[in-house]
Amino acid sequence: MSDQEQQQQQVQSQGEDHNNANQATRQDNETAGQAQRTIDVLLQGNQDWVARMKAKNSKFFEETGKQHDPDVMWIGCCDARVPANLVVNQSVKRLFVHRNIANQVVCDDANCMSAIVYAVTVLKVKSVVVCGHYDCGGVRAALDEPRFGENLENWISHIREVRQQHTAELEAIQDPNDRVRFLVERNVIQQCKNLLKLAAVEQRRFGTEEVGDFSVEPHIHGVVYEPTTGKLTRLNLEEELGLWPFAPENQPNHP
Repeated sequence: MSDQEQQQQQVQSQGEDHNNANQATRQDNETAGQAQRTIDVLLQGNQDWVARMKAKNSKFFEETGKQHDPDVMWIGCCDARVPANLVVNQSVKRLFVHRNIANQVVCDDANCMSAIVYAVTVLKVKSVVVCGHYDCGGVRAALDEPRFGENLENWISHIREVRQQHTAELEAIQDPNDRVRFLVERNVIQQCKNLLKLAAVEQRRFGTEEVGDFSVEPHIHGVVYEPTTGKLTRLNLEEELGLWPFAPENQPNHP
């Protein structure tokens, strides 16, 4: 190759590098622009929400800005379709909320355990609600073969254990969506079982028990939310877990 040809090739290569650099810069600028537009939309949404809430109740933020004193802990899924206080039509001050994928109570999850211990021993909530929802992505993933990274698979593995406990029942269900719905319910019940095994919960319930009086706290409830209707269904934990410490004839119909 002649010197002239080498020079032409070098110039061409430099031009391609320059074009690639320009393209990368444009892509970076577009990404940055999209990110800025996203946060702008969210911040504007916040302003609109503030204005709307003030229009409904001029003292809304004055009231919610006071001390948070909840009497219910809500353990729900990360899915934004299930906003805890809205689906039960309660003030944000009444609920103490913890969320994770598929509303799990896992003893080696420091985040969840800290939230529960704080709710039960410091806030002294009267009830803990585990809320699952139909069409749960975490539960659906547990019915499939492992295909996610280590951390996510470790988390989903707890639901796979629930699946294995109910293999025969699941195999008898033909419709895939019905299988998901079944496992959603069984998962909620399992998480309620896990709650009852926690030392902080056991100690609190033992410390509040009075024979002949329905006073054991915290009460444990399992519910499932239907995104297509907005309705909650309460699961029968009394039958599933033998939850109350009294004889059946002494068990009042407590909400």
